[in-house]
Amino acid sequence: MKHLRAIDFSGFDKVEDAASAAYLAICADCTDTGQSFADEVQLYSPEQSAERGYTSGWHLVWECGPENWGVSESMHIVLSGILPPWGFCETHWGFDLIFVEEDA
Repeated sequence: MKHLRAIDFSGFDKVEDAASAAYLAICADCTDTGQSFADEVQLYSPEQSAERGYTSGWHLVWECGPENWGVSESMHIVLSGILPPWGFCETHWGFDLIFVEEDA
């Protein structure tokens, strides 16, 4: 998860930009494990997520990633001590991150 951990999420003003950066980082982390990110990593827009019945946030999914990676990474973002200006991250299943926009 070195690529995802390298991101300073407080530097993004828009939730979409934070989710897109996380997607690219997870793709790199996925590739590092020898997996194909094209097959294993998905980023769903809020509209796509709502249509799928899961969430109304940006939904980043890597089902074949390390066990409960979403839990540790969402906590890392929260415990970094700097809340991003765009909102927050949470996980639903443990193999995903949901980027939630929140008004300041």
